[in-house]
Amino acid sequence: MPWTSIYRNLPRADCAALANAIRALSLLALLDARSVSDAEINPLIVKEEGQGVVAVDGLVVFAEEDNPREVATKH
Repeated sequence: MPWTSIYRNLPRADCAALANAIRALSLLALLDARSVSDAEINPLIVKEEGQGVVAVDGLVVFAEEDNPREVATKH
């Protein structure tokens, strides 16, 4: 049984939106300009299928570096 169906009488969760939110948060690891030391979303509310997710609170902490990398803008 999929984890999105473990609660009876609840609609299916928006798994695509959840996956997109996880992917977006994980992209912080690829930042060229700065290193991230901490990142969190709490709570992340997953709504009904097709309704998306809501990040109620989020935090990103950038690492302090002795030699900051040059800020690069990508388009």
